[in-house]
Amino acid sequence: MMLETFQKKVEGLAEDYADLIRVRIMDAQNIMHSNEAHDNDFNADTSMETIYEGIRILNHLSSVLERIDRIQRRNACGQNLSD
Repeated sequence: MMLETFQKKVEGLAEDYADLIRVRIMDAQNIMHSNEAHDNDFNADTSMETIYEGIRILNHLSSVLERIDRIQRRNACGQNLSD
C-alpha cells in the first residue's frame, strides 16, 4: 500500500512539473516574440534554464515511476526485490 501511495505522489509531481514546463515554454516564447526581445536576453536565458531544470527533474520523476513499475511487476510475479 505504501508503494502505491508513493507512486500517486510521484505521478502528481510529474504532472505538476509537466504543467510548469509548458507554462515556462509559453513564457519563453512570449519573451522571444516580444518587440523587446533584445532587451530581455537575461529573462530569456533564465527562462530556458528553468525549462531545462524542469525537464531534468521530470526525467528523474519518470525514472522513479519506471522503477516503481518494475517493483510492482516483480511483486505480482512473486520475485525477489533485489537487483
